[in-house]
Amino acid sequence: MNKNFTRWVIKELPLMPKTFTAEQLKHRIVEKHGTAYAEVNTSIGQWLTRHCIVVGKENGVQLYKRRE
Repeated sequence: MNKNFTRWVIKELPLMPKTFTAEQLKHRIVEKHGTAYAEVNTSIGQWLTRHCIVVGKENGVQLYKRRE
């Protein structure tokens, strides 16, 4: 992921609900900052897998939880 989008993800993580998907996180960031630096859900998911807890899957989509 590019540096701008990574920074936005780090700022948005505390505001996310208890469990969330990469698509939900991307949607919130695009609403605030537009699509100029938007990443695909796969790269967001890869970053979240390394930095968050993977809770499980729902409808084939991974659910994440913030590390406290």
